[in-house]
Formats: sequence, structure tokens, C-alpha cells
Amino acid sequence: MTFTRVACLALSLAALSAGADKKAREKEQEARLRRGEASYGMACARCHGEDGNLGNYAYIRTLGGIGKRLTHKEIRQRLRPLEITPDEISIRSHIFTRKDLDELIAYVASL
Repeated sequence: MTFTRVACLALSLAALSAGADKKAREKEQEARLRRGEASYGMACARCHGEDGNLGNYAYIRTLGGIGKRLTHKEIRQRLRPLEITPDEISIRSHIFTRKDLDELIAYVASL
């Protein structure tokens, strides 16, 4: 096999690998958003609505488009989390792991 063929084969394999990695990242992001949506449904939807736009309470703001206005860090700050243990966080009487909270914030930011 010539050097050119080996180089082309190596580049082709690298491109296939990059494509597979991208698909795996996209699949994980979708799963992360689904888990965040489940947490949202359990802890947030009652007051904010299924789509984040329920406006029934004067003191509760709608969440639609919040990811365009605030960073994930700013959303976290507005939740006013209370750390119970290094991995458990309470928000309005709901307990989340750090991972659960990150997924919830990712979902809220997507509204």
C-alpha cells in the first residue's frame, strides 16, 4: 500500500470516528434534556406550566426563552439552591443530585 493510500485511509477513518463521536454527543444531549424534562415535570411544571409559560401567579415569572437571556450559571443562581451534602441540593423542597440539577437547568434553558 502506498503512502497516499494509507494517508487517505487514515483520514477516512478519522472522519468516520468524528461523525460517530458527534452522533454519540447528540444522543447524550437528547437523553440529558429528557432527564431534565422529567425533573422539571416533577418540580417546576405545577407553577411554571408544562412549557414554562404559565402566567397564573403574579410572583412567578414565565421561563420561555430564559436560556436566551441568562447563562446556565445565572439560572442556577436564580433557583437559590441549598446544598445539603456535597452531592445533594435542595430547591424549593425538592432534592436533586448535582447531575440532576445540571440536567434540569439544561432543560429550562431550552424552553
